[in-house]
Amino acid sequence: MFCFFAISALCGWRVRGGFFSTLQGQIIPAIKVENMPDQRISRRKLGMVLLSAILAGCRPVQSWLVAPTGLPAATPTRTMQPDSIYTPPSPVSRTATPTARAPTGTPTFTPTSTPTVTPSPTTTATPTQRPTLTKTPDRAAVGTPLIGVIAHKVYAKALQTVIDGQVDDYGRAIALAGGAPILIPQDLDEKGLARIYASLDGLLFPGGGDVDPAFYNESPAPNLGWVDRTLDQTELTLAGWALTDWMPVLGICRGIQLLNVAAGGTLYQDLPSQYPGVLPHNSRQVRAHIVQLDAQSKLATTLGVLQCATNSRHHQAVKDVAPGFVASAHTQDGVIEGIEHKNMPFCIGVQWHPENLVPDDAAMMNLFLAFVQAAKAKYQKTSLTNMSK
Repeated sequence: MFCFFAISALCGWRVRGGFFSTLQGQIIPAIKVENMPDQRISRRKLGMVLLSAILAGCRPVQSWLVAPTGLPAATPTRTMQPDSIYTPPSPVSRTATPTARAPTGTPTFTPTSTPTVTPSPTTTATPTQRPTLTKTPDRAAVGTPLIGVIAHKVYAKALQTVIDGQVDDYGRAIALAGGAPILIPQDLDEKGLARIYASLDGLLFPGGGDVDPAFYNESPAPNLGWVDRTLDQTELTLAGWALTDWMPVLGICRGIQLLNVAAGGTLYQDLPSQYPGVLPHNSRQVRAHIVQLDAQSKLATTLGVLQCATNSRHHQAVKDVAPGFVASAHTQDGVIEGIEHKNMPFCIGVQWHPENLVPDDAAMMNLFLAFVQAAKAKYQKTSLTNMSK
């Protein structure tokens, strides 16, 4: 604001009234300009000088200013020319040369051309370069059986979409037993499904929803739960191939039911409404009831016990045992809790969830160890057969 009124005063502009008039009256007498007969012109010219000085970054233009008569002109402590670099005065003169070293503590920058770096061919690396493997993994060298686990479609609320997934306890139990779990998606044609199946050494059928009763020639009961026909068809196809090839199979909860249906058996669609005197079988307790094992069964030999306390989260169960299978475990109310194939090296189904009980429960851990061991034996047999061809 001050600069504006100073310039207006010097240029001869008049502002009437109040504070601004008083301020202008004080500015005009304070400026003494000599050697210029026209006072009005000198003020206007000085105003232009000040305006140009402000616009030029407040650099004084000395040729326009005239010192008052009788007063010596002020000697500036340094001379600043436009676009010049200020060098502080020094009592010791130094002659700078392009190769001279700068004084200690004063950084010196000498513009030079951008250096060109040519890396050695033996050390050349690019951001996308990956480590070179000397050898790719060989199945025969790894020796870990591949266990397929069928993926179920799970609605992910946070993502607002359906994903193929499975409870991680299945994979964890397989890995603890020495196997390598792999998820098998549902939406595959038979050719794609067969390609994955051919690479497997064992199959685990996990828990899940109800099996569609149409696959065992029954009509839906009133209390039938949700069904997924695509899942049923995928698992029944895989189970049929496994039973034909004698591939090691472990069925858990829904898996025992699916295995029984695939082999020609039937199910109770809803235990509370179809099985008189049934005990609670859909419990969230860690140990819901006691399961009795047949002493002559492979299941009892595998677990190393004749009875065990298990969890229980199901409302369907095996009704008519499929041909080629036998019941190997029951609860106190007579509900079948385990089945096994009579002749296959390892084809067992259990109605409880042993994957939730490992590794703390040694009997349940034994079940997965035996399953993976059977898959490993199948894998080794397949490898020897392929080597002999």
